[in-house]
Amino acid sequence: MNKKLLVIVLFLSVLMMFGCSQQKEISFKNYGQLGQGAGTNNVAEQNPKEAIVNIYDNGFRPEEVTIAVGGTVKWINKGQKDHSVSGPLFPMPSSNSPKTSGRLQPGESWTKKFDEAGYYGYTDIYDDNLKGKVIVK
Repeated sequence: MNKKLLVIVLFLSVLMMFGCSQQKEISFKNYGQLGQGAGTNNVAEQNPKEAIVNIYDNGFRPEEVTIAVGGTVKWINKGQKDHSVSGPLFPMPSSNSPKTSGRLQPGESWTKKFDEAGYYGYTDIYDDNLKGKVIVK
């Protein structure tokens, strides 16, 4: 019983020491509000008119891009194998879905224009583990 009481008293003492110790104040550098600074107020920079997606044998890079309505995405096969850009995977406007790039051999590219806002999902028919998304705003 005495050992149990001693353990409890020691535990409470340690807890009080930590609770009463001086706490360090953490400060964060203020970089300004969103929308301030070089280029952040420019809508065209936030939603560019074009984007490039590189296709590697292990994935699309970047997997997700955001462009402005009327913008284009260019996919470039930088892998060693044949690849494709095929859709749809996710809900999207039906009249503007990227149907397919066809076979893209290493070094080849395909460009698609997006005239409607939405989320456009796509995959590679040669490797269905490769997936990507185009967001049009």
